[in-house]
Amino acid sequence: MSEFLVPLVITAIFGGVVSLDRTCFGQFMVSRPIVAAPLLGLFLGYPNEAVFIGLVYELLFLRSLPVGAHVPYHPLYPSLIAVLITVVTARSGLGTLQSASAAIILSLPSSVVDRVVDLSWRRSNERLVTRATAYVRLEKFRAARAIHFVSLGRYFLMNTVSLFLAGIFLVTICSYLFSAYPRISLLFAGAGVVPLFVGLAGLTSGKVRGKAWLGFTFGLAAGVLVSLGIRL
Repeated sequence: MSEFLVPLVITAIFGGVVSLDRTCFGQFMVSRPIVAAPLLGLFLGYPNEAVFIGLVYELLFLRSLPVGAHVPYHPLYPSLIAVLITVVTARSGLGTLQSASAAIILSLPSSVVDRVVDLSWRRSNERLVTRATAYVRLEKFRAARAIHFVSLGRYFLMNTVSLFLAGIFLVTICSYLFSAYPRISLLFAGAGVVPLFVGLAGLTSGKVRGKAWLGFTFGLAAGVLVSLGIRL
């Protein structure tokens, strides 16, 4: 139980802290997967696999940028959960290359959770901004600063709890799939070929969706064939 719970708690708290870099504090780009995933992997003892995961997610979401009022899908959640999946499944006996490749694909749904949390916080934060502005006009600067720290704390808690719940759900599913269907990890490892990543990059950029789906489908088909070749 501790082999799963300890990495999960570390991932959730680490993700909650790093998420502050996105909108609340600093914006030093620590929240980008190329930085966040290797740091988490270093804490959990799998730095090499985490560098691979961070690099792939950084390339997939490189053109997914916040422009104006648009809130894009962010790779922080899936990159951290992919590291968590790799750690938990590797400790259960699955090879790290297979588990990392599979984790990259199976952690993608958490990007939806990431976006929902971010949008919810932005909407709730509008009320706090209105209140802080009123305090500034009344020259109650300490109260205005207190609201800022309240906003930081809420964002930290929202991301920590969401990462914890998403981690439980996805790690449980992955552990079941890998134990019940051992060869599915080979399929996902084989599916991690260039056409699949090209298709995903097109999907996350929001452009040329037809070609993106074509690349995505071709990548999965190629992965199945490669996996069958490994199996034979």
